[in-house]
Amino acid sequence: IWLDPDLIAGVDTDPKAARKNRIEVLTEAEERDAPVILYHEPADCLVKVRSDGDGFKAVPIGSRE
Repeated sequence: IWLDPDLIAGVDTDPKAARKNRIEVLTEAEERDAPVILYHEPADCLVKVRSDGDGFKAVPIGSRE
């Protein structure tokens, strides 16, 4: 999953729905304090999601953030 809901993939047939879905998934991950795997990150791919202004950020598992 991407942390920036505004990044649209070529396979997104409905960009507005894709953005909405990404926000919902990232928000739920933060609310549940669930670990998330970021497939496209070279390091720290297992993270917790935190709100960051208008978007989200990744916090490595075990970090004090």
